[in-house]
Amino acid sequence: MKTAVVSALFGDYDNWEDSVIVNSEYDYFLFTNQPIESKVYKVIQIDNPHPLEHRRVKILPQAYLPDYECFVWHDANITQVADIKILVDASVEAADVVFLQHPMNKCTTRELHLCAKLNKDNIATMSKQVHEYILEGFPINYGAVETGVNIRKNNADTQRFSEIWWEEVSTKSKRDQLSVKYALWKSGVHSQSVEPGVLHEQKFFKLKRHRVLQDWQKKILNKQGYNVN
Repeated sequence: MKTAVVSALFGDYDNWEDSVIVNSEYDYFLFTNQPIESKVYKVIQIDNPHPLEHRRVKILPQAYLPDYECFVWHDANITQVADIKILVDASVEAADVVFLQHPMNKCTTRELHLCAKLNKDNIATMSKQVHEYILEGFPINYGAVETGVNIRKNNADTQRFSEIWWEEVSTKSKRDQLSVKYALWKSGVHSQSVEPGVLHEQKFFKLKRHRVLQDWQKKILNKQGYNVN
């Protein structure tokens, strides 16, 4: 299966680091507007990016790389530290799209509360959005996932999921973790989630804190169980 490993970095939100270990059978792409040089990733410059360009690449990779059959996304503050082939192969065999289980939050309402505490977006906008989901019939206890790493096939079902997800992020709250479970539910795409140790125990990927995280945000995240010191 022709596979692309994809990331994006726009502005100064993170400091870019190349992945430590890569898979030669995969193609690596970094979309950015920064003067980044990489020995691993093909750097694709985007001038005058959309304000949500990072999330658009993340949510709609097929719009940028239509010839690939599988996408492995990782946020710019995440690097690959082990051979991921076994993870990718198991993921595409198990489902059309795979995310990481959220290590703390168990539902979208918990995600809403954390985003509100961290002042991640307008509280009224986020609250209205989740309220509308519930009124539509979205189950409250539908679980929660992290979107920093995800693996998906490129097919009609995942494309429909991506389009629903992008519609939510581009017209409502920019917080993609707030709408991802709704998009999975609404689209009906075959999805699964894997244990968070893939990232948080550095089994395949390593996470570093965002460059612009403020001290008061770090304290809240540490109380939630994250190690962001």
